[in-house]
Amino acid sequence: MTRMDRGMPPTKTKPKELASPTTKSRSSLRNKSLKSKDLKPNHSRASNFSFVPLDGDEPEEVVAENTFEDDTPKGLNDYEERYIAFVDILGFKNLIQNSKNDPKVVGQLISALDLSPQSSPTVLHEVGDVDESEADLRVHTFSDFVVASTKPNHIGLAVLSYMIWSQSVNWLSNSLLCRGGITKGLVLHRAGNGAPPMVFGPAFVEAYQLESTVADYPRVIFSRSVREDWVLYSRESKLGEKLPLLVEKCSDGPSCIDLFCHVKVNGFNLVNEDQPEEFKQMRAALERHLNETAENPGHHRKIQWLARKFNAAVLHSKSGDLRISDLDN
Repeated sequence: MTRMDRGMPPTKTKPKELASPTTKSRSSLRNKSLKSKDLKPNHSRASNFSFVPLDGDEPEEVVAENTFEDDTPKGLNDYEERYIAFVDILGFKNLIQNSKNDPKVVGQLISALDLSPQSSPTVLHEVGDVDESEADLRVHTFSDFVVASTKPNHIGLAVLSYMIWSQSVNWLSNSLLCRGGITKGLVLHRAGNGAPPMVFGPAFVEAYQLESTVADYPRVIFSRSVREDWVLYSRESKLGEKLPLLVEKCSDGPSCIDLFCHVKVNGFNLVNEDQPEEFKQMRAALERHLNETAENPGHHRKIQWLARKFNAAVLHSKSGDLRISDLDN
């Protein structure tokens, strides 16, 4: 019996809908592609990304492709063990404020921060046959701090220590003080070589902490590991015998760069015609800082500490007349 025999209206036949091109395209992609849960990424550095099925079935089509190429120079993508120095130029904020009204101060700041590996340690040739390229010195500056690092060998430590000493002397001669730390450990340090400047790692943090929480006075101090390396290297080469003259054991514990080692009798002998004038400039800078901090006991005691170091260095030298007076014993 039909629906009409039972008195019911006939069933209307719904016209078959044609899928739109968009619907068909999306449906086709869904059917042909593997579900995301059936895929896992398979990629490596500087390689295209692809997907392989977990169950061994071959995918019917390529899902995605990435043509990223890593063009960073080799050796600058991972931690390396290096010596690293973090040095802060003190009083930088005041210099920045003064630079707004005095173009000469801008030039002074540029000169203080315009450092390059090429301009540093040629003097080391005077104490031995040294291939400075073995140090792999990397340097860059940002605002009021300087970061420098070298390979963990005796040439690297000598180059880094001499560079920091030389720059510290130059800063003081221009009335700038600094404080810092030098350590050894894991760090990623990009500087030059066509890669964007970058520095981070455990050793960088330790060097920063030495500067910010341990050094206290205007000095650049060494970590224990670096002090131990100085002792080891001093037995191994002519360079190792000479460079410890850059280092001084402080009465409060740490060892630091001896800022006035070239002033002392039998010190780090780099005699040249400019040194007497340089000593006068350092004395004038220290006297200026002593005067400017007279009403700030916390800062004043730190300048006194450095001024006493200067007096001790010149006391038995040919520059004994440069001794700063009116310092407490």
